[in-house]
Amino acid sequence: MQKKKFVPKYQRIFEDIRGKIVSGEYPCGCQLPTGKELCRMYSVSQITICSVFARLHESGLIRSIPHKGSFVSYEPEDDYFHEAASCKKKTEIIHTLISPTPLYLNIMNLLANIFMQKNPEVNIRFRELRPKGDSDPYWELQRSKGLPACGEFYWYARYARDNMLCPLEEMPGFETLRRSLYAQFVYPTVDGTGENHIHALPLFLGIPIFMILNRDICKKAGVEPMVPHSWAKLLKLTEKLGESSRKTSRFYVTTMSAPRGYSGVKPWVEMLGQDLFSRGLQCVDSEFFRKIFTTPGALSALKNIELLMKNGIVRHQKGVEYFALGDTAFMPFSDNWTLRLIRTIMPDMDKLIFAPPPVGKNRVYRSFAGTFNIGLFRAGIHSELQKVFSWKWLKFLLHPRSQYLISQEYLLPARKDAAIFLKETEPELYDFCSGILGKAIPQPDFVGMRKSYEIAGKHIVSFLLHRLSPEQCLRNIVLDLEKITIG
Repeated sequence: MQKKKFVPKYQRIFEDIRGKIVSGEYPCGCQLPTGKELCRMYSVSQITICSVFARLHESGLIRSIPHKGSFVSYEPEDDYFHEAASCKKKTEIIHTLISPTPLYLNIMNLLANIFMQKNPEVNIRFRELRPKGDSDPYWELQRSKGLPACGEFYWYARYARDNMLCPLEEMPGFETLRRSLYAQFVYPTVDGTGENHIHALPLFLGIPIFMILNRDICKKAGVEPMVPHSWAKLLKLTEKLGESSRKTSRFYVTTMSAPRGYSGVKPWVEMLGQDLFSRGLQCVDSEFFRKIFTTPGALSALKNIELLMKNGIVRHQKGVEYFALGDTAFMPFSDNWTLRLIRTIMPDMDKLIFAPPPVGKNRVYRSFAGTFNIGLFRAGIHSELQKVFSWKWLKFLLHPRSQYLISQEYLLPARKDAAIFLKETEPELYDFCSGILGKAIPQPDFVGMRKSYEIAGKHIVSFLLHRLSPEQCLRNIVLDLEKITIG
């Protein structure tokens, strides 16, 4: 007898609700039952329903309105629209996307169709790259001689050094386009001959790391939720929350997601390096990166986190998910994924967003702004005409209207003059971002960065698990960084 294939509960519930939406039982504009109502209907936990809402949102079947709920956005007419036909196109451009969400993929397909209508001789084809573990998909493509004409990427200094990317200064309209972007995110990288060129442009900017308080929990604990402008005030606030939590066992004080490999290390590097970054310095080599962990500010930051963990219960796994469920009072490292989950699960959450307090003796906190970049791959371009149209396509993605559409993924446009979707949906976060974006610095990007991040992340995890003191953590990072050879 054949065994029945196991189907997770959230998948069965998703398919059931999806069927009701497509059949019209839940018509377009209809408000879905709340998370609590669905928990009762299907006899499952909030975490299961959280996964269902996330799938419905990513599939474009629902949309969430703050303080109101989730509403059906699917219309039967949506099935009539298809991608532009590609069989008669003369010039094909393959553009790679790194782990796109369904919403982002839909936006990019929409932009591609608009572009192809204006340029009927061109066919834009997307290739999705989903890295496994710590592997770099572009190195795999280079080995197999399968690089695209253009695409997206995070860190690219190594690609530039190995001449994988085309210099962009020579392309028509480059200077005009460059002036429209935030200047600090357009910077030269060294190629294989040692020359500096602009090898990439930022497509969009990630929301800077922020801290977030659940006001509802603060009020239940009898704590006035106010923006703490120093670590002393922040620790005092969490101490009060911790006392309330121990008395009532109603909630967790703090939640943090521990780094995995090089993922999740960026906010730690940002906080530990404030002695250097607050002076506006940019991390461009391995020696600079090593110095971050030798500064007094780095030790001060870890000691603050150590005190924070003593003030109450800390969750290190699935921190974002638990905060979005509304049972955690404070989250020190938050990003756009946190907001997407909150908007899906608890759109009515009363939250307070603020920048991390200054570290050590610094008077200001200098934030990173992560960039998602685009560029042209030498090996993927096979004719001058293909190069011209690939560049035209990249410029189209940096058009103000394109930038606005892309910003619907809780992202910040790379163009200074583009409208921002965030301003309409999360005005509190928009005010926070607009206040620091002009002073933010690019996240570190140099050859060998992934390995360096992995080393830092490994010892930070041991610190979070109380296996290392702040001093031991920093010393181990420095010693391991000295052992590796970069470049």
